[in-house]
Amino acid sequence: VLRKIWEKYYGQCNAIVFVVNGADQNRLEEAQTLLDKLYNESLPTELVDLPVLFLVNKSDDESFIGVDSVRQHLALGSLHCNSQVEIMQVSAKSKEGVQEASTWL
Repeated sequence: VLRKIWEKYYGQCNAIVFVVNGADQNRLEEAQTLLDKLYNESLPTELVDLPVLFLVNKSDDESFIGVDSVRQHLALGSLHCNSQVEIMQVSAKSKEGVQEASTWL
């Protein structure tokens, strides 16, 4: 639902934070589709030079597949952007990695 209004905020962005559920393979398919649409089809000019932080959430979950698996699945090396790209594991529940992500931003 919120994706429909994203473009209203593009001009005010200083970075892009993309949160991925690292414990649900099905959600990775959805994330890949969205990334393809954003970065390989029609990335708005306001976003081209912004740093991008991928947060792989649920690192505390037994089903967590890991940062490397998510990086490979989402093909982050092939993103068409002109900026820094970082990927970090976090747990919103335990707050693991949240401070490091904030510092990177």
